[in-house]
Amino acid sequence: MGAGNIYHPSQQFIPYLFLYKRRSDGQFIPGGDVNPSRGRRASLGLLAMLCGSYYQDEYINYEFLQRPSIDSRDKFFDFLWRDTKLGQKDASDLPLSRYCGFPFGWAIARTGWDDNSVIAEMKVNVYNFITHQHHDAGAFQIYYKGPLAIDSGSYTGSSGGYNSQHNKNYFKRTIAHNSLLIYDPDEVFETGSYGGADKTPFAN
Repeated sequence: MGAGNIYHPSQQFIPYLFLYKRRSDGQFIPGGDVNPSRGRRASLGLLAMLCGSYYQDEYINYEFLQRPSIDSRDKFFDFLWRDTKLGQKDASDLPLSRYCGFPFGWAIARTGWDDNSVIAEMKVNVYNFITHQHHDAGAFQIYYKGPLAIDSGSYTGSSGGYNSQHNKNYFKRTIAHNSLLIYDPDEVFETGSYGGADKTPFAN
């Protein structure tokens, strides 16, 4: 509306992490509160459309156009702000590694952009943003023709969805990730609702 660029320029590159996390089966290497949807290409949808059009970024626009999925409730964003004349460019000429610095400290590297590429991710987690980010500082993942070292668990496990026993006591915890575990028999885990958690010992 004539106000100029109201966002920090670095926000243009937030979706780039997903370009690097794209697996050969169309999914992203998982992280945080996600439920991988097998059988179809994972989509950034509205995020890619808005970011690509706002910053005139052809890499992000390419990501959007591969599966231009926008929720029916958000179609007016597409009408108002999508740049239909923006070109597209796939990620194949980008560097093979990317570091996402403060406040995350995440690094991801690929051997290439084809279906035989190896993808390796390492997380530092300068800050931890509960609750969608997990306790996975120091965790790594490896993908080569299939998931080899993974984030395990599911947002909607057999015991239910958000705040279920599986969600709180496994999926979000360090044990579900490839991180160093140090056993403390006196450790107490939060098993109540986030925001008002009661602290009771975790039991298998």
